[in-house]
Amino acid sequence: VERNLEFLRSSDTPMPAKYAQVAALMPIWKWFYYAPNTFKELQIAKYKSEGKNLPAAFNPEEAVTLKSLFSPQSEGEKAMSEVVKPIDFVAKVLSPFILSRLLLLPAPLLLIPGIGGTLFAHAIVNLLLAEMITNIHGFITIVTNHAGEDLYKFDDEVKPKTG
Repeated sequence: VERNLEFLRSSDTPMPAKYAQVAALMPIWKWFYYAPNTFKELQIAKYKSEGKNLPAAFNPEEAVTLKSLFSPQSEGEKAMSEVVKPIDFVAKVLSPFILSRLLLLPAPLLLIPGIGGTLFAHAIVNLLLAEMITNIHGFITIVTNHAGEDLYKFDDEVKPKTG
């Protein structure tokens, strides 16, 4: 988290604007940042298990976001899109969530005569708001516990499964 927000800490943006950026990210961070990076790790593991080489310009430590995934600018981001294919991300991560949580779950409300459509629309709004509130709670809980001067840090990365 600390490494991935270096751009924000080191920018010349006034502090209130930095807080505004963080506040805007809080309700969507799981979809903007966390889900793409979790999928990236899955794809890296898949490449390794299949004996494939990662693209030369690919940096596995670089964070992937929805922005870098769908609008890659640098060579590293373009290489990232080879590993974390946007169509796979949509098909395997975003679509199942959207279909099951936001469409199938409230769909039975459509069967109620007369007001089903209204109830369905209200349910979708409620589910979206609940998702955003949950993301804010998760951000406050997780992100703040992964950054700070009082956090113990290793000089080097700790490799998984080496303990």
